[in-house]
Amino acid sequence: MVKTDKDKKKDLRDTLAAIRSNCALILIAIFIAITLSLLVPSLLLNQPYLLFISYIVVSVVVLCMLFLVILKKVADQLYRVFYIVFVIILFVIILVPYYPTGNFVQVPDLIGKTQDDAKAILEKEGLAYNISYASVNDSSFDNKVINQSPNWTLQYAKNTNVNLVVGKFKISKININDPTEGSNVGRIIKVTGTFENLKPGQNIYVLIQPQPSNNDGPYEWYVQDPVVISGNKWECNAYVGMENVNKGKFKIVAIITTEDLTKVLKPENIYGFDLPVYEAMSEITVTRVKP
Repeated sequence: MVKTDKDKKKDLRDTLAAIRSNCALILIAIFIAITLSLLVPSLLLNQPYLLFISYIVVSVVVLCMLFLVILKKVADQLYRVFYIVFVIILFVIILVPYYPTGNFVQVPDLIGKTQDDAKAILEKEGLAYNISYASVNDSSFDNKVINQSPNWTLQYAKNTNVNLVVGKFKISKININDPTEGSNVGRIIKVTGTFENLKPGQNIYVLIQPQPSNNDGPYEWYVQDPVVISGNKWECNAYVGMENVNKGKFKIVAIITTEDLTKVLKPENIYGFDLPVYEAMSEITVTRVKP
């Protein structure tokens, strides 16, 4: 059947009307998308998994549209609903991360910065912060940021709290509580004390050295029985001098060291004239007055 000029004009009007209708839908969708980009960008920016979910939703909408169009079983109104939803979601995803607004900033990488430097950087960017502390075994991490959340891969709204974990290097300490300085002791005694911040790989040892008298000596250090640790307390069985020694002064030291003295001992638990390299040390001098 040959179309008349009247039919052709009608088809042209219908085509132009469809184009105008679709353009109107697109403009409406873009307007809604821009509005959503302004109202809820922090939701998508601060929760990366929501972006992933949004992409899944877009994919599902596109597949549904293609499926329905191919089967030609979709009414105009239903198609338009899918169409406008697709355009809105697509433009929101495109606009949100890059929409020009001064309300969002890139979180800086603060790992390795000192606490004061990190605070100054966040304040300059308009971000808030919470600071917590964690013990570190390496002094180079002392007072420096060792972890942060959120990280520096996304933008966040100003005044967002950035959680900082700052390293604190704690110095090991050790004390001898009993016997006390200047005590009179027998040959076999129990040495007790307390410690703080014993780190992995560190050990506690007690060593005793006879003190020179009448210009004799110097004498070597003797490593005592293994130290028993309970909580932050320690104790050790120690031997002050030989059996045939009736009196004399002895220096007792408790040390925290990374050395394993069981591997370097000479016969009779003699360590040497110098103490091992230690991180912490406590010492007292006692007098042997009993056999």
